[in-house]
Amino acid sequence: MSRRALLNRELEAARKQFLETLNAGDVLDGKVTRIMPFGAFVELSPGVEGMVHVSEISWSKTATPDEILKPGDRLRVKVLGIDAAGGKIQPRIGLSLKQLEVDPWLSVEDKFREGDVVRGKGDALHELRSLR
Repeated sequence: MSRRALLNRELEAARKQFLETLNAGDVLDGKVTRIMPFGAFVELSPGVEGMVHVSEISWSKTATPDEILKPGDRLRVKVLGIDAAGGKIQPRIGLSLKQLEVDPWLSVEDKFREGDVVRGKGDALHELRSLR
């Protein structure tokens, strides 16, 4: 028996055990391994990766994931879902960064009132007609 085969078996056993305990809603620490135009892959455990879709990176509009994340970044993520049939080698694991932050729309009425004039991007002035 080769050492490589033994290490692969041990890694597979650890990966399987981790996946058996993983549930939607779990909050985990991970490390960004790859950045793609559609999101970032995060290693949750040796041999187990999930993906943070670009729409789940921030409440603010993000054009590309590399504006915020870099390979090697350590971050805390929330597991959104696990699709066991989605992947060939391992299940697809959907992750979110923004779900760990407060939704800014929940506090918008505390910051702005109807009729307020506020400065927006590009120094454009916008009058708030209604917050509803």
